[in-house]
Amino acid sequence: MKQLFEISKEHLGAGPVLFQWSPNGQYLAVSGTKLRLNVFDRKGVLHDELHLPGTEVAGQTSCMQIVWDKRSKKLAVLVKAPRTINAETVLIYKVVERETQKLETGNMRDLTHLAWDPAGHLLSVGTAKGNLLLYE
Repeated sequence: MKQLFEISKEHLGAGPVLFQWSPNGQYLAVSGTKLRLNVFDRKGVLHDELHLPGTEVAGQTSCMQIVWDKRSKKLAVLVKAPRTINAETVLIYKVVERETQKLETGNMRDLTHLAWDPAGHLLSVGTAKGNLLLYE
């Protein structure tokens, strides 16, 4: 196998990295210890960069989960709660439009998991207390 590209720590920071390929293989979403989520195309060209909410903590990633919808058009991102707010954030990123939307989760705390339905129209958000939120 030959290396196609490398993503440097200027984009990611020093520490753990979380990444997810889109189902169609066209994009790679990557988050490291910096408060950013980078979306690269399959050739390593930066498609877009999202600035994540929160406070940068050395050696820790603020991104908890990255999930693509089936059609590779939307990306859901679960971001750790900043200490001042104490509530996680769910972001939806539309790849073609390069738009980001923050989901309103009400008073729900301890968000732990994201999953798209098989058709890619509904997003489910799970909590540590056993609640399930559905978004269309």
